Amino acid sequence: MSWELCSTDAIVNVEITKVIKASGNYKYACSSTDIELIEVESFEALETCLPDISEINGSFPLHNQWMIQYIQTPGTLVFPPCEGYSNINFYTQENIMAGNSSFNWFHSTYSITDEITIQIETLALSLGIGTNAQAYFEKKLLEVLDSKALMQGNKPKITYLIDNNFLTLENTSKNSLIKLYLKP
Repeated sequence: MSWELCSTDAIVNVEITKVIKASGNYKYACSSTDIELIEVESFEALETCLPDISEINGSFPLHNQWMIQYIQTPGTLVFPPCEGYSNINFYTQENIMAGNSSFNWFHSTYSITDEITIQIETLALSLGIGTNAQAYFEKKLLEVLDSKALMQGNKPKITYLIDNNFLTLENTSKNSLIKLYLKP
């Protein structure tokens, strides 16, 4: 199967079209045939919504506004902002994380334990009706931020890394991550 995913609003100076050739299986949410999801097994990105990481220069603090670039789990890689909504964003300010995907949003508090580790303390999530990518966003965000088990022994499970315009949140025990891109 192949399909085109586009984001045409409010993104300035970046590529706005992404074409993905992918193979996978159709799945249905909650045993319903009304909501189709696609479990992607393999894909080839022909174009990208955002510039290649090698084209981006600069260093930015955590306290800025970020866009979700992609979400990765052991079996899935999805690109929410390319599905027609450009208002998918993520930001942090004064030890608060927040983000939205169309009508959906999340909010959490955190503390920085060292240069590469972030501790999630509280998490609230609003689940509204949205696209398949939004459903993936909500599911994978919860998986990465798993507030029930934030520590693995003495090691924090949630870590973050800032590299140029990119912020990566990773749940080391689940091998899942969310990569965020600073809006230009």
